[in-house]
Amino acid sequence: MNIYERNRKEQESIKQLTLKQLFRKCIKSWDWYVEYLEYDSSNTMCQAKQAYRKKFNTTISCVFCTFVLGDGYGCMNCPGVQVDPDFRCGNIEYSYHSKPKLFLKKIKELYQILLKQDG
Repeated sequence: MNIYERNRKEQESIKQLTLKQLFRKCIKSWDWYVEYLEYDSSNTMCQAKQAYRKKFNTTISCVFCTFVLGDGYGCMNCPGVQVDPDFRCGNIEYSYHSKPKLFLKKIKELYQILLKQDG
C-alpha cells in the first residue's frame, strides 16, 4: 500500500470515531508530543510530529485535522469547535505550535466539558 492509500485508509478510520473517541485519541497523541518535546527542548513541534508519525507508522499527526480535512472541511467542523465554538488551535494563548503543553491542557479541558454535556 502506498502512502496515499494508507493516508486515505487512516482518514476513513478516523471518520468512524465518536467525538469522545476523537478527543481521547487526540489527547493521547498530544501527551506523546509534550513528553517528546520535554525530553529534548531543542526539538520543534514539526520534529515531534515527524517523530510521532515514524514511531507509530502513521500518516496522522493531528487527529482533529485529519477528521475535518479528509473531506475538505475546515476548522468549523473541528471536534474542538464542536465543544467550544471559540476554540482555535492557533489561539495565541494555547497555540499548538508554540505552546503545546497549554494546547494539551486546553484539549483536556474541552474533553471534560464534553463529558459533562453527555451527562
